[in-house]
Amino acid sequence: MVDGAVVGFGKVDAATSVSCDAIYGTEEGDTCSDVAQNFKLSVDSFLEINPNINCETIFVGQWLCVDGSVSP
Repeated sequence: MVDGAVVGFGKVDAATSVSCDAIYGTEEGDTCSDVAQNFKLSVDSFLEINPNINCETIFVGQWLCVDGSVSP
């Protein structure tokens, strides 16, 4: 499990903690919505557990959380 404090980007604030239970390394052609769909996540849920992601600039090999939770 990977834990991390969030620094205020995305939909969570600095007092929020994201716990990631599974990660995925992006492949050529992946988009945020593709990855979310492949792991049966809504785009909102995907962005919540990846609060610092910029979906315009994801790159091959970038680690994304694909199973996790957010707690205050």
